[in-house]
Amino acid sequence: MARHDWRIGVILKRALLGLLLIGAIFLWNCHIKETSRPIIIGLSVNLSGATGAPSDDIRDGAILGVKEVNQNGGVRGRPIQLLIRDDHNTKEGVLRADQELIDAGAVVIIGHSYSQNTLIAYPLVTGAGRVLFTGYTATSKLSGIDDLFIRTSVDDTMYAKAFDLYLKKRGFTRLAFLVDISNPSFSLDIFRLIGKSGSHYRLWYVEYDSRRPGRFKEIAQELLEGDPEAIILLTEVKGTGILAQKLRELGYKGLLMASIWAYGPRLFTFGDDAVEGLILISMLKPKYDNPGYKLFERNYRDEFGRSPTVKAARAYEAIWILWDALSRIDGKITGNALKESLLAGNYTTILGHVAFDKFGDVRRPIYALRATRGNFVVEEELFH
Repeated sequence: MARHDWRIGVILKRALLGLLLIGAIFLWNCHIKETSRPIIIGLSVNLSGATGAPSDDIRDGAILGVKEVNQNGGVRGRPIQLLIRDDHNTKEGVLRADQELIDAGAVVIIGHSYSQNTLIAYPLVTGAGRVLFTGYTATSKLSGIDDLFIRTSVDDTMYAKAFDLYLKKRGFTRLAFLVDISNPSFSLDIFRLIGKSGSHYRLWYVEYDSRRPGRFKEIAQELLEGDPEAIILLTEVKGTGILAQKLRELGYKGLLMASIWAYGPRLFTFGDDAVEGLILISMLKPKYDNPGYKLFERNYRDEFGRSPTVKAARAYEAIWILWDALSRIDGKITGNALKESLLAGNYTTILGHVAFDKFGDVRRPIYALRATRGNFVVEEELFH
């Protein structure tokens, strides 16, 4: 009987050892699978809706960044997988695109190219515990909030201060604004913030919807009704260029200003000589001479057969910032873990220094750029 019990004990020990071995193999396989599977980053921007062409540059800048990250070993050996969705520049398109990316397992979504679309996406993405990361959204409505929204772009408060400083220095008081209602959380936001800066201005605005272009001559006439000393065009590149032409055709010789929304070579295509001398307020310079930017320019041209725009550079910058933050996470990659890592970082990028405050906002230099002979030059650095 004792011998029989001994044999049972041996069998049980062997079975237990077998189970432990199987468990260890299972856990090891899980570890290998977890540390080798791709990290999914989503990109949700307007690729086919009204004024969709500029977002092609955002897409391509992100594609190049991910390609280079993976060629350099990825995130601790894990490749990044970039999933791209078209938000169609509509509420329905934004929600559908971002939900697809959430369902696919994206820990972070880069988006959107319009402040208004980012506001639509914000409750969905952050509510799902994912980071909403952008280099394009400037609305002040998302400033100073402890949440999962993080951006590399300055907010409208800083842009309004920059416009105000430039105009005050030159003594302008009568200001007409073109407000693009396709993106009111950017354009109307800036107008209202400038209006709050003091009573020394007499200002008014005319509404324009870049999703339904037309009436350019009538809009130009409305802008001129109050005899403005300066006209600030808060719309996208095409509308800015065409309205500049209409204003000059009507004899306006005063100051024309525009926002970073109109920044890019296509402004000269649509505006021709009418945008000569236009002042554009931007957090980005026309040219960067650091080795990283020069390498980015060369690689972008090799990859896509054209020179990069500032929109492409901002997407590329975003990918490398995310890579840095992801690489410093010990343990499971979650939205909160990524947020903490992003806020703790200090980044030197192809576009300069980036550091986030405790709310995920940034402060970067802001420049007054002058359009001249088909290019932009820095006229003045307004904020350091």
